[in-house]
Amino acid sequence: MKQLPRATTGIESVDAVIEQIRTRLNELAGDPRASRRTLSGVTLNNGSVTLIRHGLGKRWSGYQITAQRGATAAGYINYQSGADEDKYLRLLASGFGAALTVDIEVW
Repeated sequence: MKQLPRATTGIESVDAVIEQIRTRLNELAGDPRASRRTLSGVTLNNGSVTLIRHGLGKRWSGYQITAQRGATAAGYINYQSGADEDKYLRLLASGFGAALTVDIEVW
């Protein structure tokens, strides 16, 4: 995200508060999670890699499964590397015994 420019009013106490707010907002804007997307209802088939188009327009830097529905067996979901990570997140679901549906935050 774009950094906020300095702004002044000429009133020292007000300018100090504005600068504190600007600094904090710029810190937040620099966090990659600020541009995260939530992908809802993604089906992961047990035992196979699923290509998920993330739509970030850049290589993703992190993801988190935020909800899981469907298969109840204790399994795991692993990331699989690939050459086109600017477009896709690849996930492999294993040990669930059936397909499951997840919501994913990706940033």
